[in-house]
This record gives sequence, C-alpha cells and structure tokens, in this order.
Amino acid sequence: MAPVIEKVLDGFRLAEGPHWDNKKQCLYFVDIIESTICRYVPSTKKLTKAKIGTMGSSPTSIDELVKGKGTLYSFSNNTATPHRGEIGISNGIAFDYRLGKMYYTDSFSFRVDQYDIDLSQGKISNMKTIFSIKNQSELAEETFCDGMTLDSDGNIWLALFNSSKVYQLDPSNPETVLKVLEFPAAQITSVAFGGTNLDELYVTSGNLSDRPGGKSPGSVFRVTGLNVKGLPADEAIL
Repeated sequence: MAPVIEKVLDGFRLAEGPHWDNKKQCLYFVDIIESTICRYVPSTKKLTKAKIGTMGSSPTSIDELVKGKGTLYSFSNNTATPHRGEIGISNGIAFDYRLGKMYYTDSFSFRVDQYDIDLSQGKISNMKTIFSIKNQSELAEETFCDGMTLDSDGNIWLALFNSSKVYQLDPSNPETVLKVLEFPAAQITSVAFGGTNLDELYVTSGNLSDRPGGKSPGSVFRVTGLNVKGLPADEAIL
C-alpha cells in the first residue's frame, strides 16, 4: 500500500519542532513567527494554542547533549565542553542511543553529519557527512536540510526546506535515499513519528512569503502506510 498523506491542520506562518507525547497521545509543535506553542489531539481533532515571548524553535529534551549557535556541547559532571569542528547552523538533531550515534543537520553547509557519542564521558567524535544536498540534482539550489527524526530501523527522515520533500536516508550508506515523500507545500520544516503505534509521520511546513514557495499555507500533515515505526521522543523533567 502506498503512503497516504493527509493535511490535518493549516493556517500557520512557520510550523516547526513537532514533538509527540506518547503518554498523552498528542502532538506539540510551534509557530515560530507567531511565538505560539500548539497542542493537537488527533483523537478529538482539538487544537490548542498558547502565546509566549519571542522564540527561535521548539526546545528538544535531551539529557546529555544540546546544540547552540553553531557549536555542539557535551555535558559531563556539570561541565560543558564545546565541540565546534565543521559545524554551521543546525536545524535538526537526532540520537540513536542503541548505536551511540548522533545525526546533525548542518543547514549552512546543506548536509547531514554523523557523530559518535559516548554518553558516559560526554564526548562527541568522528564526524562524517552522510548526505549532501549538492549531490541531489533534483533539488533546487536554495533547498537546505531542516528537521529530522529516526525510525526504529535506524533510518533518518529528513525535512528539506524550500522544497516539498521529505527524504528517508540510510545513514550506514552515505548518500543513499531510500524513499521520497512529496507534499502539497513548498517549505517543509520538520518531522516526528506519532500515533498509538508510533507508525504515523507528522510533517510541518511554513509560509514565509520571502522564500521560494512561500505562498502555500503553513500546515501539519500526517502520513500513514509507511510500514515503519518511530522511536519514542526524549522526555525530561524541568
């Protein structure tokens, strides 16, 4: 069965940062331009919005590793260690704790990088590029890597901003595209698995009029029939 793409919400300026709450069975995301946090409950189709102060993106709940201003920091024994390397502007970060891997979208360099991580020591090392937009002739020059997530098979699902596409990538084989999903939107921003069985992919998009395709509405889509499952989202007590 082919994947089914359904628009579940629209009318946003820049929907971003989807996060599935598996306990409450709801989706959280933000509208960055409107400084709004949104909560969508699929079972009731109810959308709730809360206005907050100026924001940059949705916070990511990660116990040991965070990102910021072109620098990766690892934390061990209450000490932050920067790992700058060849890092540009990040729009996505994902962890495969089973393999000790971290995946990082470097939007400035139009690529996805992979790092080895040692959570016990708070170390990040061995960066290598596993995907580059420059090697994809079908993508426009202004396209760049945005948010991403992992499925339970360890494959990456990558949103490509200034495009209508989400790519499924095999990180064990650099530059290998397994699947391409195309949406009725031109500014795809991020992705997250959700649903009762974590087998639904939620995809957000933007509506920035000064960017290519900016006249299409900022929306949230749900994709079913992918025959893959995601991993539970990280949680933290603040």
